[in-house]
Amino acid sequence: NIYTLERAIACTERATDGEIEKVIAIFDLGQYSNKVRTPLTLSKDITFCLRDHYPERLEKVFMIDAPFLFRAFYNLVYPFIDNDTKQKIVFVTGDKEKEEKLGNMISKDQSMLFMQPGGEMDTDLDMKAYLYETPFDFTCEEERNE
Repeated sequence: NIYTLERAIACTERATDGEIEKVIAIFDLGQYSNKVRTPLTLSKDITFCLRDHYPERLEKVFMIDAPFLFRAFYNLVYPFIDNDTKQKIVFVTGDKEKEEKLGNMISKDQSMLFMQPGGEMDTDLDMKAYLYETPFDFTCEEERNE
């Protein structure tokens, strides 16, 4: 979602006084199934949008617990992905890999449980507060804590 990406960039830049301009995207694919799969054209459009408009904004993209069906679908899209972007995409399966690949990048207090064992961040999100009440360059957690 482009809106969420723009907010993540704004939050990161504000929190680091502009020193960090890259974000990490994490997708929970544990519930992925044939019923909820993303159409190929939409996936290509998102990939091209990221490549064309956010080429240096993504640090990494983590695909968490992707089932076989998703990986097969990803292999169809793979030829359309820019080589630099391919290097940023990381598939992570199981608690051990989550700890190894995400543990040093994201603290437990900023992790949801699907991201790594012991993740402390609440998964419930008040969409009204997120969209209309939380300042654009703040996270929901920052807004709740103020």
